[in-house]
Amino acid sequence: MKKIATLITALLIAATAFAQEQTQTQTQTSGSDSLKSSVNKAIEAGKTAAATAISAGVDVLDNLGTEETATQVAKRKGAKVKLDSTILSADQQKLFLSNISGQDYNDLWASYAKNAHTGKILVISGATVAGIGAFVACIGLVTGTVGAIVSPLDDAEMAKNGFGTFGSGMCVAGVGVIAAGVGIPILVSANRKMSAICTEYNSASERIDKELILGPTSNGIGLAFRF
Repeated sequence: MKKIATLITALLIAATAFAQEQTQTQTQTSGSDSLKSSVNKAIEAGKTAAATAISAGVDVLDNLGTEETATQVAKRKGAKVKLDSTILSADQQKLFLSNISGQDYNDLWASYAKNAHTGKILVISGATVAGIGAFVACIGLVTGTVGAIVSPLDDAEMAKNGFGTFGSGMCVAGVGVIAAGVGIPILVSANRKMSAICTEYNSASERIDKELILGPTSNGIGLAFRF
């Protein structure tokens, strides 16, 4: 799974670079400095918008596949466990997962968390590349249309380059959509499985007499489980 994700990510990066190169080539051959400047500014604006969207969408991706109720005490927060109002540290989470209904869930949780990370990378990369591809395709379509209109003035090369860029952009967008489509079910499945572990803890009868408290420990004051 990890190798497949790495391969797809590499293909996405290569596709994006190809689309940008096509756009730069088109703008150079058009012989219009004004058009080139406008395209570059639009690309930068698109990158900024994409970065903002990615940042805002991370929390949404973390919660894909989550089915929680207001009565839950243990909840999944991304790949971490939130017990009551406290997000557990790595050591606390390891202890928490070590005995739920008599079963150690640490290895399963680590596997699900890795799959969720892979799925998230595919979704974010795919959505970003799809957006870039669509943006490049729009530029190519507009440029090609303008070139076709003025082609009687011996600017047919502009139309050719523009429509070529449109085709390249659509191919890149298609690759991005496929990557995101592969990543979403992987992410949803992994998130649901981690949430199921928390649900198992909440429904277990052994949990009634357990609680996370702030108090004295062997190393001083800190969070500790009380049984």
